[in-house]
Amino acid sequence: MIQESDVIKVLEQVLERELPDVDGGTRLLEELSLDSTAVLEVLMAIEESLGVSFDPEDLEPQHLNSVSALTEFVRNQN
Repeated sequence: MIQESDVIKVLEQVLERELPDVDGGTRLLEELSLDSTAVLEVLMAIEESLGVSFDPEDLEPQHLNSVSALTEFVRNQN
């Protein structure tokens, strides 16, 4: 099962920095300043790193509210 820590590792890879204070409640757009390009990079990296496949059309704005919300979205794609 995919954990929040797995998603955080992907975020660190895409953002090319350590994120020691990031947890499930961290807001992706506001606190990590992800823009649309970064979101796409994160989604592609999740697919590649975690072996998950999903249709971006299924992604809704609320799935990007937090690390926890994104993790739950990814879990539900399996």
